[in-house]
Amino acid sequence: LLLSWLLLLDGVTAVGQPAPVCDRAEFLADFISKHHIRPPSRQELATRMAKNGFRTLDPFGVLFTQYQINRHLQDPALNDPLGKALDKCQWLSGWRAMYSVALSDYAGWLEQNLRKPLSFSSADSLNVWTIGEHPMASAQLHQHRMRLAKYQVLERMRTQKITGRSSARFAELEASARAFVLQKEKKVVRELDSLFLDKLLPLVAQSFDPHTTYFKHQEAEEFKASLSTEISAFGFSLQYNELGELVVMAVQPGSPAWKSNEIHEGDVLVSLAEGKEASVVQDMSPAELYEKLGAMTRAQLTIRKKTGLLKTVELQKEVIENRENTVSAILLEGEKKVGYLSLPSFYSSWSDDRPKGIAQDVAQAIMKLNREKIDGLIIDLFDNGGGSISEAVELIGIFIDFGTVGVSRQRNEELALIRDMNKGIIYGGPLMIMVNSQSASASELVASSLQDLGRAIIVGQTTFGKGTGQQIFTLPDTEQARPDMVKITNGIVYRVFGSTYQKKGVTPDIEIGRSDGITDRESALPFCLESDSIRKKVYVNPNTISTLSELRSRSHKRQAQDTALRELLAYEQKIKTPIALTTEGLDAFIAGLTAELPQADATRFKAKTALADQTVLRIDAFQKNLLESQLKDLETSVQLQEAFQIMVDYLNLQK
Repeated sequence: LLLSWLLLLDGVTAVGQPAPVCDRAEFLADFISKHHIRPPSRQELATRMAKNGFRTLDPFGVLFTQYQINRHLQDPALNDPLGKALDKCQWLSGWRAMYSVALSDYAGWLEQNLRKPLSFSSADSLNVWTIGEHPMASAQLHQHRMRLAKYQVLERMRTQKITGRSSARFAELEASARAFVLQKEKKVVRELDSLFLDKLLPLVAQSFDPHTTYFKHQEAEEFKASLSTEISAFGFSLQYNELGELVVMAVQPGSPAWKSNEIHEGDVLVSLAEGKEASVVQDMSPAELYEKLGAMTRAQLTIRKKTGLLKTVELQKEVIENRENTVSAILLEGEKKVGYLSLPSFYSSWSDDRPKGIAQDVAQAIMKLNREKIDGLIIDLFDNGGGSISEAVELIGIFIDFGTVGVSRQRNEELALIRDMNKGIIYGGPLMIMVNSQSASASELVASSLQDLGRAIIVGQTTFGKGTGQQIFTLPDTEQARPDMVKITNGIVYRVFGSTYQKKGVTPDIEIGRSDGITDRESALPFCLESDSIRKKVYVNPNTISTLSELRSRSHKRQAQDTALRELLAYEQKIKTPIALTTEGLDAFIAGLTAELPQADATRFKAKTALADQTVLRIDAFQKNLLESQLKDLETSVQLQEAFQIMVDYLNLQK
């Protein structure tokens, strides 16, 4: 059972025929409760659904005030979605009526306020990081709606590359952008009204924990599937999120997107261009986007990272094969010769009944680096959101002989040791793991295990804090060939000695930069599981890195004098500041998002590819140019420059 969970195999359960939506919601709640590692009580689940309903139905905070929410939550008919009332759908009827009234009110507000010019002269601002918070009362709701409308009008003008500043020209452009926003928002209102029932079952799942998810195979999923096959030569797939944005769902290992090292799961696609002509994705229908991507051979994609930073990435289509150099072996040559491997995710695939995943690719890359006689090795897990836990265990096994690397608990089962069963070490030299606030799940298992065993120095920022595992179950549907599915949190991973990184993250041995980051961690997500600890006898013989205190002291002294690190801190603060709702204010905000990140004060190393990979690059000019750009980014990376110097200090102190 442990193995099946680690491999994330699908659970298949036979159940009865589909029922009406109210009965189906109750069935789904019961089904998840039977498999969830920590299911809430029925009353607690009902309360969560009521609270979560307002987040789901009103993600931008334009429909309800906090006063209305509080009042609705006190109404038994609305606050008991899984209650046993005589009329099971009484609560659903109440929510439906309430939602329809709110949508109608917002539609009327749009007509009243977007039919006339908006004023951009007052000192008004919008904080995009708190955009979903509900205003307290009606007056604040009107102000919030107006700020969002102004922002959308300004953004429409900017994305169309309109920069006129004369009053007559500005008035004409404002009217055109405002008409566009009005029609778009009215369309959103209509879609929200029609999709009310579609939000119910995902709401049930999300009320258990942030990672329990309900999937319905309908139009968005069909578009996602067809799109992913068409753009497989770029190497990433997309899906719509709850805000109607196209989000990167997965990046195919070895693909152009993977090798760019710029596109990660969770990035939002903003625009795409071929040549000088750019298209805003939100202006396009799914069919138009599908057609445009299918016709492109080379594309410039503008993506929005989780930090809010806008990045432009150029990709060229190519036939994607199972290549052995999915993980690029990089050398950092300075005072010492250090190997560097960047791992965006923990992928796994099966071919000819033999597993092939990231652990095998890392092993091959390390063998290339060993031939270069490296002094130390850095594994970069920045922004690595996880993936296959079994691959994470295999990866840990590359650096230890064998033994326990963690402990797992599944629903109604005894604690089980997570063990590396393979004897032998591929790399036994000095090792460093780089993590940040978006290193999650399998990344955290690697970092925590190697930290507990004293096998690696962990540097960077406190990690995300996802210490749970999920399994996919099928559910009944009218079309058995395309059943609905639910991904359920059914396990928790603990560290070697019984503590957990769930909700807390993994604290690095040496912090580089600030630890709070820009984006949310697990602890900020609604209904995340609480952290706990377990008692389990574990027989390990951890190493002790005796020089950690000295390494930390030297690093902190350097960082205190590092201008680039201070600039990076200032950049994070600037991103969090509200946007001035003027053309100049929005331009300044976007300029900040698209600006180059602060670069390192001093270059302590030169980055180059391992000798074994250079022959391939001489044949592929596009990949050669792409890699040269990546190597330059590594040389100017503030965090990597400091990590390299920590490794140099570590090597020198060992002597």
